[in-house]
Amino acid sequence: MQDNNKNGKSKNLESYIKDIIYGGSDGIVTTFAVVAGFTGANSVTAETIQLTTSVVIIFGLANLLADSFSMGLGDFLSIRAEKDMYESILLQERNNLKNNRENMMVLSEKALDNMGILNQDKENLMAIFKNNHEFWLDWFVQEYHGFSKKEVKASLLGPLFTAISFMVFGLIPLIPFFIIKSNPDQAFFISLVAMISALLLLGFFRWKIVKHNLLRSIGETLFVGILSSSIAFFVGIWLK
Repeated sequence: MQDNNKNGKSKNLESYIKDIIYGGSDGIVTTFAVVAGFTGANSVTAETIQLTTSVVIIFGLANLLADSFSMGLGDFLSIRAEKDMYESILLQERNNLKNNRENMMVLSEKALDNMGILNQDKENLMAIFKNNHEFWLDWFVQEYHGFSKKEVKASLLGPLFTAISFMVFGLIPLIPFFIIKSNPDQAFFISLVAMISALLLLGFFRWKIVKHNLLRSIGETLFVGILSSSIAFFVGIWLK
């Protein structure tokens, strides 16, 4: 029973790994972009130093909240739109199965031929289709329209994982500015280290769930994150 529970939890996490990685990496990069953008505003006066760290914190938090909600709602609307499209196509093909069954049989046989299915196996599959209309419809919609029932009916928890991952990982590069308010340069350096550490953690989490090539999982996540963050940093220097 324990093994089944563990497998169930693993499958659940695998279902949301895309949302977690997407939200987390975007949160890290976009928050560091805010940090890099305001780093050049540092000056020698205490008032300006305080202003710099305060601005970084305010804009960083505003960015986290706004973008996390935006990403979560965007994903939610996208899933809803895909679900509506799937249901519309499914209804259309259901009517075709009822009113134009011979044409659907011809199209199905042609698709099986293109897949290299042998004649005897093709006849067996067609017999299964004829006796299991819902299975036939699901297969036909996926084959001809590219909509998978399993993917379309994925839980709407995906957008929630995206938003939470964005906020959790995106907060990491911002934490040094809460702690070291008197020295923005030092806070920026620690923020840079924190960003790299967060990317390493995200890459390790990706490997932990997928269980495939540790170096590749960490390396790809780190490379993409550092590349994007470097662009943000140099844009911030250019705007200085």
